Amino acid sequence: LLLLFIAYTMTALIGRELGGPAVGLLTLGILCLLWPLDDLAAQPISEPAFLAFAAAGVWASIRALERDSRMLAVTAGAAFAAATYMRPITLLFPIFLTAGMLVFRRRAWRMALTLAVIHTLLVLPWIARNHSVCGKIVPMVANWGPAFFLTSEESWQTYYFEGSGKSRESTEFLAITGNESEFNCGPAERIRQETLKRIAAAPGAYLWRGVRQTAYAWSYLPGFRSARNPRSPEFWFVRIPMLAFYLAFGYGAFRLFRRRPMAPLVIAAFVVFTAIIHLPVCIQARYLVPAYIVMLPLAIIGIHHAFRDFRGDGPSDPVGQLRR
Repeated sequence: LLLLFIAYTMTALIGRELGGPAVGLLTLGILCLLWPLDDLAAQPISEPAFLAFAAAGVWASIRALERDSRMLAVTAGAAFAAATYMRPITLLFPIFLTAGMLVFRRRAWRMALTLAVIHTLLVLPWIARNHSVCGKIVPMVANWGPAFFLTSEESWQTYYFEGSGKSRESTEFLAITGNESEFNCGPAERIRQETLKRIAAAPGAYLWRGVRQTAYAWSYLPGFRSARNPRSPEFWFVRIPMLAFYLAFGYGAFRLFRRRPMAPLVIAAFVVFTAIIHLPVCIQARYLVPAYIVMLPLAIIGIHHAFRDFRGDGPSDPVGQLRR
């Protein structure tokens, strides 16, 4: 509970940074209403801790790149490294962010590179530990299971609509793992080899399943996974709010970009990276919560702008208005 509250507080700090105290408080309140504390905190402790460190990394990155602060860049790198120890999702994000700065904001690439170097130095000890245990380089954790389940339509359907537990109890999967943990070196290597062999046999089908499940996961509200039947009214009921959320986020990012381009660029980079890194594996909407919560402040700013435009108030300064 404490870790999850810290995660929400860090996200509220992003909102405060972008739009002042009002946006920060709205962000905190909405998060507590949409994702109750007892829901996410019921997951393993790594999940709320990952949310906290990832949000802290995004917040520190925005400040470091905007203010050209080496200390904040070090803080951001340390936060993303800590997040990676909780879940390996952010392992390559600092490198992705640095590449993005080289393309879109060249003046900020040195701070981004500092962030990436600190992050890399802090995760190297665990990679070295994995090498000593497994005899090969294993970045953070070897979990090829979600990629394996995407290699056939049947296993993907089972994983996605009946749950990962049933997939891992299948005769086929147990034969590969030898009834051991899929995270152990031996089973992980066997799953990796079988996964790569199946992908090589039908790369187009594998990619298509990845695209389909990505579109599906990003389109529905977390907690409404059961709304999978296109003929059910609930199918669209849980997608219309998400579409509105994305439109509000896009509009907020567009309007803020004119004043503070770095902030929407960092958040957009985190969202795009989250989508890319999850494309080749089976996912659920809850895996996308880290991206959703850092999108929320910009969505609030987008709604503020849209309301002013609808009233015909003319050009507005969302940061100044919301602070007042």
